[in-house]
Amino acid sequence: MRTGRRPPGTIRAVAVYSAARLLVYVAVAAALYLAGLRGVLLVLVALLGSGLVSFVLLAPQRAAVAVLLERGARRRTRRGRPERIAASADAEDPCLDSWTDGPPDVTGTKRTGGNHSD
Repeated sequence: MRTGRRPPGTIRAVAVYSAARLLVYVAVAAALYLAGLRGVLLVLVALLGSGLVSFVLLAPQRAAVAVLLERGARRRTRRGRPERIAASADAEDPCLDSWTDGPPDVTGTKRTGGNHSD
């Protein structure tokens, strides 16, 4: 259960930025399609091209989203998350220390050394 709240506009800013990225991709893909590119090559070149275009055109929006997300991360850190993470790690330590031969074999393919060839 979450007790904290996101800064106002964070979800909206991320959604607007994501929609803008998608719009840039569709525009670049459409231009490449009209230029005659098809198939997997169209998808790959459109991804690369839209990434470059978005890097330039959407820089202010990307910076704004980054600032909002950083503020949220700082607020969460101030609310005591590091202490809870440390407490969880301390609770795990006795379990890890009890392993004498390393972690348990969960794959069912434990090898005891040497070269095993079929």
